[in-house]
Amino acid sequence: MKGKNVVMNRIPWLIGFSMILLYLVVGWGWYDAESVRYLAGINALQTLAALYAAVLLWRLYRMNRRRYWLSYSLGVLFYFFAQVYWTVFLLVQGKEPGSFGIPEVLWMLQYLFYLQALYRQNKISRRRPALRFSLDVLLFMTVATTVYWRFIIEPLSSGFTDAERFFHLYCSSANTVILLGLFLLFIYERDSNDARATLLLMAGFLTKSSGNTIGLLLFYRYDGTGIPGWLPDLCWFGGLMLLGMSAAAAGTRSERASPPAQAGRWYTGKRYIPLMAIFLLLMIFVVGDQPLSAGLIGLLVAFVILLVRLLVEIQDYKQSEQALIRSEKLSVVGQMAAGVAHEIRNPLTSLKGFTQLLYRSSEANRRYCELMLTELERINYIVGEFMLLSKPQQSQNLRPHSVQEILTDLIPIVEAQAIIHDVVIEVERTPELPPVLCDARQIKQVFLNVLKNSIEAMPDGGRLVVSFHSSGMEIIVTVEDEGNGIPEVILHRLGEPFFSTKDTGTGLGLMVCQNIIQSHRGSLTIRNRPVKGAVVSIQLPALS
Repeated sequence: MKGKNVVMNRIPWLIGFSMILLYLVVGWGWYDAESVRYLAGINALQTLAALYAAVLLWRLYRMNRRRYWLSYSLGVLFYFFAQVYWTVFLLVQGKEPGSFGIPEVLWMLQYLFYLQALYRQNKISRRRPALRFSLDVLLFMTVATTVYWRFIIEPLSSGFTDAERFFHLYCSSANTVILLGLFLLFIYERDSNDARATLLLMAGFLTKSSGNTIGLLLFYRYDGTGIPGWLPDLCWFGGLMLLGMSAAAAGTRSERASPPAQAGRWYTGKRYIPLMAIFLLLMIFVVGDQPLSAGLIGLLVAFVILLVRLLVEIQDYKQSEQALIRSEKLSVVGQMAAGVAHEIRNPLTSLKGFTQLLYRSSEANRRYCELMLTELERINYIVGEFMLLSKPQQSQNLRPHSVQEILTDLIPIVEAQAIIHDVVIEVERTPELPPVLCDARQIKQVFLNVLKNSIEAMPDGGRLVVSFHSSGMEIIVTVEDEGNGIPEVILHRLGEPFFSTKDTGTGLGLMVCQNIIQSHRGSLTIRNRPVKGAVVSIQLPALS
């Protein structure tokens, strides 16, 4: 079986190298920039290269279910359709299509899927990176567009129509953004993404970007450049082959899990390297550009985006610092809890054993023994919670479960307490909600704690609304109450060890819940409602 897998992994490489050899033979033997046979042969091989890449990327997605490979596959598929149209038009009409038409639209659409793939790759190692990712894309796109306009498009502007100018600016800038994004992923997230696959993706988009730039210089500069006419086609073909080979490289090894984020020189570099690059470009353009030019306007826009990006980064840094402090507190409390629980469990075992002997031997005091055994079981449960506080992931039994069913089982348990407080519980169900890989017992504990806290927050009664939502990759459970809310001055302290808003609270319940949710790769957040009450949101990763 192992030998069969080795053979199957080698087949994509053999096909790829065979196609490269065939392209070199066709390009060398048929080269004639004006020959329909040469143009048709080269475009047909580019079409096969796009199909090769799309199939391998789709195959990899089917193997590891990483959605960013699906996005890459769809992007290359749009390139394939554009090449099919271009090649068929060339064979039927005997000439290439016009300057802007259906192929150009399809070529532009492919980059939307590539950007989606890059976003999903960021999603693997960061929680909810949408804002940061969007700002990075805007920043890099603005700078790349400005650079291409200043050094490529503007000197050649006489050879462009408006549609061609927009097409070349968009494709070249998007290609550069994707290349920079992959470069940052390779440097800072190499433990959560396959390094070989990322390198080949970078090489593929770099080669495609080179083909775009060389094609611009070749086709729109009429004073002679000395650029070989076959070079852009070779770059486009090579870029597609590298994209396909990145899937073949990733398919031969499993992707590693992302380690915990680390502060230090990597984090500092990640914050300041883009800043240094932007200021370097700023110096170049301020010195070399004229006032109120398109290049200077682009730089001003980039500078504004950079300022917003830095504000977001500063906020993230503060949150990371608070999370580190909280993690250290949790570690100390966990170690202390494990020690205390171990010391309590030893005498507890003796007490439980002798109480069971008294229960069996004494008829008169059996009722009291039952009460004592019940309370001892409760103490044992609390001790178990302390152990769970220490290392919850050690005792997890992860299986696919429906969070709606888990919470439905808890409603009868908390209904009695809700009736006492004159609270009405409403559950808004969502059909076809994907399952979650979780420990049902621990998730029940989290839901039970949150529901009880919400009921206790409404001593005068009210509505408690539980709803479920799916955002594709996450399941979001929200619990809304109509209590008095939480004072803003202490809202950020919820979840700290031994901090409680209740007179009889221990300050460990919410911390245990957050620890459980984090061990399930989720998050638990609490916020006040705009009018009255509070909202608890629990986010858990959904199974594909």
